[in-house]
Amino acid sequence: MLWILWPCALFGYYGLTTWFGSLLLAKGFSMIKSIGFIVMITSGGIPGFISATWLIDKIGRKPVTITYLTLTAVAAYFYGQSATYNTLLFFGFMLNFFQYGMWSSVYAYTPELYPTRIRGTGVGMSNSIGRIGALLGPYIMGTMMVAYGSGSVFTLAASVFAVAACAILILGPETRGKTLEEINK
Repeated sequence: MLWILWPCALFGYYGLTTWFGSLLLAKGFSMIKSIGFIVMITSGGIPGFISATWLIDKIGRKPVTITYLTLTAVAAYFYGQSATYNTLLFFGFMLNFFQYGMWSSVYAYTPELYPTRIRGTGVGMSNSIGRIGALLGPYIMGTMMVAYGSGSVFTLAASVFAVAACAILILGPETRGKTLEEINK
């Protein structure tokens, strides 16, 4: 499950963040306005981190990770379809809010799924496998942006985040309230 989650999450994350400036230019923003816009929407990550950090202990890692991945997918899709400054700002902020919140829960969830004796190796391998997505995301999304337009990039990102959420929903155990020994049985 983690070897699906990590490549999908990193594919979407790096695919979008690498091209945010170019995607905004494609929507008609100037370079200066694009940089300021990116600063504003990236600020959504701070409350996203905080909210997920609080929620993972209240309702569990699995539901928070699924929810934040799903809402990242929704925000990515609508961000890509947005045409006005206000909708771009709103969905961009929400995209960063849920995307960064998703990382809080993924980083808390991943180590709990490996037995203590191989936890470091397991987390390292999950992250390493994920780097395949990090390498492919910017390349594939850049190619798609040129061939099919910026909307296609966000639709692809939304789809990949949704695949990650489905992988957790189907394959992921819940770890809330369990000892590491119980989880690893």
